[in-house]
Amino acid sequence: AQMVKSWGYFETQVEWLNDSYKTPHDVVILIAECGKYFSPEDAVNAYYTKLDDGRSSIIYCYEYIERQQSVMKYLVTPGQGDTILPSHIICPPGKTCGSAEDRLRNVVDYVLYHEMGHAFIDLYELPIPTGEEDAADSLSAYIILEYYEDPDFANEVIRDAAFEFLLSSSNSKPVSLSTETENQD
Repeated sequence: AQMVKSWGYFETQVEWLNDSYKTPHDVVILIAECGKYFSPEDAVNAYYTKLDDGRSSIIYCYEYIERQQSVMKYLVTPGQGDTILPSHIICPPGKTCGSAEDRLRNVVDYVLYHEMGHAFIDLYELPIPTGEEDAADSLSAYIILEYYEDPDFANEVIRDAAFEFLLSSSNSKPVSLSTETENQD
């Protein structure tokens, strides 16, 4: 939580979103320790939802950010992430690649815009001919590609989010996100 607060990220994003998009009513963005309110498996997530008082909100759980951080550390640790993704994909030769924390910020960025995509779909009652998750992903990618000044960086943000999703849901090999070494066959 302290690391996330030190970024000032969410405060900046709220300001930018307010300047860039006009919604019919406010969308509250809450960053919370969700284990107090949700089951352990539901606490590791981000949500667009309506609060009990009817306000639209995006809830981003610290537990989810913690898991995402573990995945990004795993990704950039030699001998770990490169067992699933080739190292030249994780960091192309001759390129300076982001640290685990840099990549975590990219993933948080992508997920926030993904949840904002759910908000737009709901608030504007957008007809979605495909799955809503795919549409929210597309809206997130659109925001990143449209508004980031550096297209290479925009692609890095999307790629890091894809890496996080792949490593979090990989069935090809069990992924240990602990700092202990385990024999996983």
